Amino acid sequence: RHVSRGKLLPRDRVERLLRRIREKQAPRTLVLAGFSQGAMLSLHVALTGSVTVDRVAALSGVLLADTVANLKRSPPLPVFLAHGRGDSVVPFAGGARAKDVLEADWDGEERDLTLRVEAEIEGDSLRLDFSGSEEQVEGNLNCPLSVTRSAAFFAVRVLTDPEAPPSAGAHRPIEVAAPAGSLLNARFPAAVAAGNVETSSRVADLVLAALSQARPGPAQGQGTMNNLVLAGEDFTYYETLGGGQGACPDADGPSAIHVAMSNTLNTPTEALEAEFPLRVRELSLRQGSGGAGTHRGGEGVVREIEALAPMQFSLIGERRRHPPRGRGGEDGATGANRLNGSPLPGKAAGDLRPGDRLRIETPGGGGWT
Repeated sequence: RHVSRGKLLPRDRVERLLRRIREKQAPRTLVLAGFSQGAMLSLHVALTGSVTVDRVAALSGVLLADTVANLKRSPPLPVFLAHGRGDSVVPFAGGARAKDVLEADWDGEERDLTLRVEAEIEGDSLRLDFSGSEEQVEGNLNCPLSVTRSAAFFAVRVLTDPEAPPSAGAHRPIEVAAPAGSLLNARFPAAVAAGNVETSSRVADLVLAALSQARPGPAQGQGTMNNLVLAGEDFTYYETLGGGQGACPDADGPSAIHVAMSNTLNTPTEALEAEFPLRVRELSLRQGSGGAGTHRGGEGVVREIEALAPMQFSLIGERRRHPPRGRGGEDGATGANRLNGSPLPGKAAGDLRPGDRLRIETPGGGGWT
């Protein structure tokens, strides 16, 4: 029995790998990134009588340094990030690169901010280097290094063992580097509000794109939180809106959910209308916004709100000009903002009078083929 947090794990995965090791069919590179904690411990127990281990580390959230200290130390058996399956023996090839952009819309001027990452394996460590990314800017898309690291850790976890508990041990093999003064390691007094809610999503997209060159990963999801703030004389209301998730190798992308770095839920219409001078005119799936493919990207959301009293609004969104990319399939639809039917940029602010309608159409997810 191989048990992790009360769940029975598939025994055949562990037994298959053990059989290959004992028959000397497995190379010295042993891929354990896909094992959960219970399976890792079970495998360790099974290995102690047949294989000597020099160092075992797992990017899935388990470091067995204390456990393996009592083992004999020859020959070495390092662990690399690879396909994330217990029976896989193909190591990750270092040096994978990815590039993406953020959409700046300050003072009516549209500008793309380029972000880059290079992923490289050295020993049992993963280095994510964001050199070559844009310098910090006057707007608020700048990102503290702590947020950059958090988004990078999230993306690595997604492609290794999503159920593994996040911990200092899980993150220790991952090095995140970004030049000081860059968009992803901004210096004080740079504004960073949108860095936390928007740039973090793009960092996750970048790391997923780089690591997906080693194992099949998902198409891009909406990549934005679609931040909306409404403020009147005696109230302030803030919400984020879900959209389409990218399709995966074995499934369609889910619709109308937050993708990557947000964990907020939508406010029920009844509660919103009872508490604030607002009327929800539409809340629906944005049909056809998901990219086509063998597996289709998830659908975005349409949310239209009518002001019943004078108020101000502020919007911070992404993927309004550049769509979420498909992975072999079609791209998802870009998002859109409208005030009384007239288009607004991804970052916008202004006044609402009674009867004005603010409409937000969130991006769909990319398709996978």
